[in-house]
Amino acid sequence: MLTTKWNELQELYFTGYAFWNYFTAPFLLAQPGVAVEEIEPHKEDGETWRPLSVIFPPEIPTHSAHQTFYFNDKGLLQRHDYATDVAGGVASHYCFDHVTFDDIVVPTFRRVVPRRTDGPVIHGPTAVLIVISDVSLS
Repeated sequence: MLTTKWNELQELYFTGYAFWNYFTAPFLLAQPGVAVEEIEPHKEDGETWRPLSVIFPPEIPTHSAHQTFYFNDKGLLQRHDYATDVAGGVASHYCFDHVTFDDIVVPTFRRVVPRRTDGPVIHGPTAVLIVISDVSLS
């Protein structure tokens, strides 16, 4: 839990690595040193997702070393669970409205919600909302 207010550089660092992680997944999972293991299927909202338990090495800046990524039967990222080491937040990051840009599928609507031990707080407050309207890949 944060005990002091962040300065602009701390906010920029957090936002920078967070967005880099969000926008490069699942490609980020193929980086050297990243340990990935498929775990038991997960059922949510009438669908069955294939979760990956991921351990990031210390040299990759990220929210926490251990995270879980959930993919649907088309291989699209649906949910991403993590705890933020620096702020102590426990969250589920949902991905919706996947659109293809230059042959790469990108979730264009993302919603981060708090997560408790019994699961995500779907009908609660939104911690982060990301809407992407245009993507240029080069």
